[in-house]
Amino acid sequence: MLLSLVRQRHPSATDNPPWANIYKAIELKYKLYGISTDYFWSVQCMADGFLYLGKINDFPNNIPLYRKAINTYEYLLENDGKSYMNNYVNALNDYSEAMEDININSAIAISRQCMILERQYNLKDSLITLSNMMRQYKENLEYDSAFACANILLNEINNYSFLSKRATKIYEDIASLYGRTKEYQQAISYTNIALGFAKNKYGESSTKYYELLGNLATYIHMCYRNTSRDTSLLILKKIYNSKYGNKLTSSINIAGIYSGKHEEDSCFFWTKCAWNHIKDDMSNEMKNLDGSDRFNYPLTEHRMFMITLPLRYGSGYPNNCFFKRLALESILFYNTIYSSKSIEKPISYSEMLSSLSIGDVAVEIWEDKFGNIDSTKSDYVFIVRKEWESPKIVKLSKTRIINEITDKNKYRRDYNPLYECIWKDIIDSAELKKGEKIFLSIDDSYLEQKPLEYIYNRDWEYMANIYDIRRVSSLVNIKNITDTISLDPIVLYGGLNYEISNHNINDIERSINIYKDEYEKITLSDSIKSELRSTTSFLPWTKYEVDSISSYLLSQKINNIFVLSGDLGTESSFKSLSGKSPKVLHIATHGKLFNQLKLTSPMDAYSFYIYSLEHTSLLFSGVLSNLNGKTTNIEDGFLTSKEIANLDFSNTELLTLSCCDSGLGGITDFGIVGLKQAFKMAGVKTIIMSLSKIDDFETSVFMIYLHALIKK
Repeated sequence: MLLSLVRQRHPSATDNPPWANIYKAIELKYKLYGISTDYFWSVQCMADGFLYLGKINDFPNNIPLYRKAINTYEYLLENDGKSYMNNYVNALNDYSEAMEDININSAIAISRQCMILERQYNLKDSLITLSNMMRQYKENLEYDSAFACANILLNEINNYSFLSKRATKIYEDIASLYGRTKEYQQAISYTNIALGFAKNKYGESSTKYYELLGNLATYIHMCYRNTSRDTSLLILKKIYNSKYGNKLTSSINIAGIYSGKHEEDSCFFWTKCAWNHIKDDMSNEMKNLDGSDRFNYPLTEHRMFMITLPLRYGSGYPNNCFFKRLALESILFYNTIYSSKSIEKPISYSEMLSSLSIGDVAVEIWEDKFGNIDSTKSDYVFIVRKEWESPKIVKLSKTRIINEITDKNKYRRDYNPLYECIWKDIIDSAELKKGEKIFLSIDDSYLEQKPLEYIYNRDWEYMANIYDIRRVSSLVNIKNITDTISLDPIVLYGGLNYEISNHNINDIERSINIYKDEYEKITLSDSIKSELRSTTSFLPWTKYEVDSISSYLLSQKINNIFVLSGDLGTESSFKSLSGKSPKVLHIATHGKLFNQLKLTSPMDAYSFYIYSLEHTSLLFSGVLSNLNGKTTNIEDGFLTSKEIANLDFSNTELLTLSCCDSGLGGITDFGIVGLKQAFKMAGVKTIIMSLSKIDDFETSVFMIYLHALIKK
């Protein structure tokens, strides 16, 4: 019964994950019987359940499940003997495969650990681990080690029946290894062997058979180039038209061959076909994910390779208007799925144009994070005018930009190098005139944290004083921008009491709507707790700030104003706004940004991404009470970006974060990860943030005048 409860497919948004029942059952058994055989059987059911759920969930949701399985098996091994070693190694092997998408070095280390255990306990799965290691060494460009693994596998594959069951995959991986090292004749040979095994095991009318057929077509094309293009195209088109074929992969390969043949029209046709399949594939991946899972949907190198397909193939035809439109649409699609709560219909180039007026200019600065377009990591600037047939694309040198920012000696009174390497090409290409409106979107983890609007030219004029620059999170959102905003209703947080006295705690709990959060709270390290205690103090001018804003708005006949200060500005009260958030939300408190330089050990990209979500935060009333060990039911007052992303603030038109560093975050392969991204995922339309430390008094004065201007 327990095992059947665990072996339910995990719906990521469920209130009661399947293993919650197992936890309860084990806890009850422990209380009734203590440590017993029956107790360990229950724990094994939980470990097996975690492992099973890991197998049926996709990346990245399978990662924490595998970790839970491994930790549970380790507990069993430590307390109930070595009979679980085979299951433990299986979990490590699955975890190793999943880690290939995150950190290939970690994957190799886990596989090596498996190999040691398998040899130590004479487990039969060692050659399966060797197969994993061969693939991982290949991905890490350690070809000598990969070929050493391949040679052992080829010598042993016929000696073990359990290994022959995996022969199709093993020969496919060996062929891929030879393909990676450009030994295409060998790749063709081993692919043909894999096709033979696939035919016997799956039949010719199978997805696996057609997948290998696509690999064969690619290797034939790479081996014989000009003489084999027609043969490869014939095979790939057969795959595309078959119900068993992968239309996405085959259309990408067909477009690539036509790109190499410089057949512009055919290349564009198949690139567009491929792009439509990419959109459908990625949208389907995300359709059933809730806010938490969508926020954890990572920008892997493979997904980025897909997204950049139109820009990559279109780079060979710089004057092709259709390619340039498709390239911008691909970037807008990326912005849609990574910055919104729900899957929307991807915006087309013509739809984006309809959001612009004559004289408006839309500028998208987009970072090629993985160097997919060329060998260098560059920034591509898409410039759009309503009256243009297609966007203009300008390439900026990311290396030059970073060098100019970091080399302070280059600054002179008559010269700003950032103007020369960022704005000058944009202004010239856009044919900008003084006073024109610019919608500026920046998808560059470095430039996103820089106030590009306040770069000055050779005449010492700031860009913001020459042009009407509107910063937007994406050009997709231009249609939602208005020149006026309603300030009714408005909720203001400020003057928060971070240390709540004991006699007030129960009264607060009774007076507020407690938000029940289903997500696990993070455990703060001792160093972070210590830093919070030493740097979190009452901000007296934030009370003056929210009271002054409230008084002014009341004088302007705005009546739906709610001020939460003192003991009432708790994290629970904030979360209770989810689903019924106000039009305007103002938060004056401490913003906390972790210092990534203080990390005690290096992290892989995905772990650092999660770390960034959990260590960019806003502080609410009672945070010091929690840190000092007082028991409360009003949450800990440490509201992380990860928690924010799971809330619904889609009714909020304007959010003002009147706190330090609120626009900053972790610089990851997935962009800037912090409060801004979290609130956008929660549905907030417009956010006002800071990119640095800010003074309490000066900020309060600024915010009062800001709301007066917004009202006007």
